Amino acid sequence: MMSWSGSIRFHHVTPTNPTSPGRSVWPDVLDPILDEGHSYIDPSRFTADRDASLAFPALPYLTLRIVAMACEHFVARYCISAVRPEHAAFYKRIFGSHQLGTERNFAELQFAMRLYAAEVPMIRNRVADRYPFFMSTSGERERLFADGATNIDPIAPTARLAHRLRLLDPDNN
Repeated sequence: MMSWSGSIRFHHVTPTNPTSPGRSVWPDVLDPILDEGHSYIDPSRFTADRDASLAFPALPYLTLRIVAMACEHFVARYCISAVRPEHAAFYKRIFGSHQLGTERNFAELQFAMRLYAAEVPMIRNRVADRYPFFMSTSGERERLFADGATNIDPIAPTARLAHRLRLLDPDNN
């Protein structure tokens, strides 16, 4: 069976828990947000398998769904994104992100990154209307993010996805 993968890591950053990858590079930009008492979600290490993304173009969007869920659950004011300049158009178009920080090198990466932010309360409804799969129920968010959450239901493929998987790999049914 073909493995389709995407992954992402994120931090919920608050004035009392200010550690995140983005803040390590742009503290001068992000500290004022925390000083105002706001929180943000800082996703990083976002990746989606290139071949799988070509076969299933929604994969990067679906990988980002958990970040949208975290923004909602933790009532984050902002969702920031440290992105390569060539990926900025995606974040502007999909999430209405705007550039916050200047181009800087990020940790051990050999290329420059830019800091973008989307103001969650301002973009939530527009994004959900355009991309309804970003919506989630409070029950889903509680099972993932509530203190002591351990009862996470497995994700079963839809009938359409199961059919596509059979077409791609008919010998592995």
